[in-house]
Amino acid sequence: MNELFRQRGWTEFTMFTVAVGTANEVVAEADYPDLATWEKEADAFQADAEAMQLNRAFAEHSVQGSARSELLVTMPDDLA
Repeated sequence: MNELFRQRGWTEFTMFTVAVGTANEVVAEADYPDLATWEKEADAFQADAEAMQLNRAFAEHSVQGSARSELLVTMPDDLA
């Protein structure tokens, strides 16, 4: 999928798998400079037929109900 992301100029993902622990888990992590960039790319991804086709192909290898998405933000310094 990163090849398509490169072609589109989107942020690429780093892929991780568990070395010790729960088997068959994959984590895809991307670092966006700000929320606006993430929103712009997420909208473009959803509107891109080729990206959605790849996404559906990946979903075929997922256990139903096991996939999840998280959006993490930096804590303010006074709370960290």
